[in-house]
Amino acid sequence: MPQSLVLVSGLSGSGKSIALKVLEDAGYYCVDNLPATLLLEVVDFLRDAGHERVAVSVDARSAALASLPEHIAKLKERGFDCRLLYLEANTPSLLRRFSETRRPASASAACLPTSQRSASASTPATCSRACCRTGSATCWAWGPAR
Repeated sequence: MPQSLVLVSGLSGSGKSIALKVLEDAGYYCVDNLPATLLLEVVDFLRDAGHERVAVSVDARSAALASLPEHIAKLKERGFDCRLLYLEANTPSLLRRFSETRRPASASAACLPTSQRSASASTPATCSRACCRTGSATCWAWGPAR
């Protein structure tokens, strides 16, 4: 049976940590806020340590996010069942969440332009994907490429 890997990504305040808590409750070993450059090494280490179900969050603002599709392709070659969960939230929800958990005066810094929210569009077709807008509780999914 291939090792199950769920990659959780999205903007700060979109609910990545909450999603990881739910996955942890479902039996996944979770790593929050992992730099994308460490993904391959960490996942290999966790596999070697006997963890069959792993969930990792990567912030959509990560400078190394562009390398994520290449990393996913390598993991698929190694037999991992990769799935991507991309979380979004509308600007008012992001501002509210950011001001509740960080400094209110800098809340607008959490909101990136809409063009930067679509990291899910750059994921490889071999990865199962789902996107959730946590501000409105709507989700949609794409299956793996055929």
